Formats: sequence, structure tokens, C-alpha cells
Amino acid sequence: PFTAWRTELKEKIGAFDGRFVAAGDKDFWSRLLAHRLRLGLVKKILYLYTKAPGEQLSKSPAGQAARAQDARLLAEKIYPIRWSARLRWQIILLRYLARAGGLRP
Repeated sequence: PFTAWRTELKEKIGAFDGRFVAAGDKDFWSRLLAHRLRLGLVKKILYLYTKAPGEQLSKSPAGQAARAQDARLLAEKIYPIRWSARLRWQIILLRYLARAGGLRP
């Protein structure tokens, strides 16, 4: 997911943890929830993913090592690691609408 945030959030919860390979967004969202900050969702497609012709990080041996490293880093955190349930359901709905043609970029 692409995350946009206000500058003052960095002062309250810090920046992204650069040690993560793939779980940085999940850690960042978890810190937002742990601080009970108000979250919102931009209900618009901002960009599209593309697939590279080569090996995907998620399915490669390097990706497996990266996931294991990310899991160790997440386990060290003192706050619960979780996504916002409310926003997760909104995203599911938006993906459904996009597939059905009811959402314009």
C-alpha cells in the first residue's frame, strides 16, 4: 500500500523503520493505531502495480529471508502489530468496486 501522511506525524511516531524490507508499512500503521491517531483512506486509485518479468521478491529465496528478518523486527516491537480493521474493510470494498467498474481512477 502507498501511505501518505502529514509531516507532524513524524514528530509524534517517528519515520518508517528503514530496516524493514516489506513490513515497514505494517509497522507504521501499527504505530498510528497504538497512538490512537485518526486515520483516513483516500478513496481513489493513486497508481497501479506492475509485474516485473523476473523473479518476484515474495517468491524468491531472498524474499523468504527478508520475510524472516521482518518477522524478527516486528516481534521486537512493544506495541501490537496490526492493520486497522475498519480501513481493511474499506479497502476490500474499494477493490471490489474497482473490479466491477464502479470506481474511476
